[in-house]
Amino acid sequence: MKFGFKGGVFGLLAVSASSLFSGTAEVDVWVRDAATGRPVKDAFLVVTRGADTVAAASSKTAAASRFQLDVTASAVEGRESADAGPEKFSVVEAYPNPCDDRVTLTVNTDDDALRMVIFNVLGQRIYSGQIMTNPGEGAALDLLLKNISGGLYLVTVTDRFGKTYAGKFLKTGHAVSSAYPEITLVGVRSFRPAGKAGAGRSGMAKSVGGTSYTFTAYTSKNSKDADGNHVGGFASAAVTVRGDTAIDLMLGKVPFSRDGQNMAPRAVSPITVDGKADEPAWSSTPWGLINQLWLGDDPAPEDFTGRYKIVWTPERLYVFVEIRDDVLSDQFPDPSVNYWMDDCVELFIDEDASGGNHQYNYNAFAYHIALDYHVEDLGLNGKVMDFSDHADVKRIDEGDMSTWEIGLKVFPKTFDEKSAVNAPVTLSAGKLIGLMVSYCDNDGTFNRETFIGSIFIPGRNKDQGWIDAGVFGTLELLP
Repeated sequence: MKFGFKGGVFGLLAVSASSLFSGTAEVDVWVRDAATGRPVKDAFLVVTRGADTVAAASSKTAAASRFQLDVTASAVEGRESADAGPEKFSVVEAYPNPCDDRVTLTVNTDDDALRMVIFNVLGQRIYSGQIMTNPGEGAALDLLLKNISGGLYLVTVTDRFGKTYAGKFLKTGHAVSSAYPEITLVGVRSFRPAGKAGAGRSGMAKSVGGTSYTFTAYTSKNSKDADGNHVGGFASAAVTVRGDTAIDLMLGKVPFSRDGQNMAPRAVSPITVDGKADEPAWSSTPWGLINQLWLGDDPAPEDFTGRYKIVWTPERLYVFVEIRDDVLSDQFPDPSVNYWMDDCVELFIDEDASGGNHQYNYNAFAYHIALDYHVEDLGLNGKVMDFSDHADVKRIDEGDMSTWEIGLKVFPKTFDEKSAVNAPVTLSAGKLIGLMVSYCDNDGTFNRETFIGSIFIPGRNKDQGWIDAGVFGTLELLP
């Protein structure tokens, strides 16, 4: 794998491919900031194939955010006509495109078991689900879009053999509802595209191979643009490489980006912890999603969906968490026993954002906030500690929707569990705090089914946060 760097012009998140061939393909990955459209200094790119990382690189100047690499591309069966020219890469087709409140996605696949994931351009996963189709036939997937903002959406479909298909659709309109965005699969139909089963377009290959890669770009808390402003966040695209390919990644400053900046505004008026978040400070604060699977099975939207907001005062960090969970379960009433197995909100806090090990020390905290408001974490030598006095908590349940409002005192690494006079730090604008927001989901058994968080953690071991604060994201307190 060979990397080179050179500057260039950036476009919207898209994938294109040309000149199908066997052997290797040249892939250009372009990275820019979504808010400004400008190149990103100190951007990072990780390329994975399945569970393996095959390449990683970083840019060191704002003019060097074009990553160029050579990857293996599978052979093409049959022959392409000499005048076929460049072909737009879109193995998941959308109709109509642009669309309004409905869209049909067609996938040319012979497999009958698929998983579809849909992201927006900030890398936020807004749909994930299993799809069963008729074997030997393609699939036409009819989707209903509810409370979905206008914009570009990215689709990946993976079959049971690990082959990935990618596409996109443009949703018209700009209204944002206060309700959850919802994508509902309302129909699955057989789809036999022209050219399948021997019909083929004249001169085109009967079947085309490809090698599937995932291209993930992100920034750190130190990433700057040419003017010295913090930029970027996280974006990811799954692409089947068949030939020379260009990929554009627009990075958004989003709360769940790996090592990216959470932005928490200061609350100018007092916050009452009542589970309602009806103070003015909350209304202007953007949502971050709890959508990164760390352990267990990827939940369907009706099983679990989560998001959160953060504001601050000098005395407290306030976190408002909205959870859709079809079953609330407290199987272990003793708060010191298996507290991580029950339904709970888990907040990871590193007061000085220094990272490092915090398994059995107070370099950072992993607060497990239970349904009965007990707050637990491990202390020195693995002792279970009750930290309920560190947080005011109130939850309101309405149907399958729960809103948690949490007023958290932030303690430094010098916290002494044997002392009765520990004092939280006084928060101020510009302070950086290590942070992850997560949820443990138990559906009535004696083991959690899902552990899902706000931060993308690379590699196979996603359950690192309770030991290593180095995987936390970074929260910046705004004036």
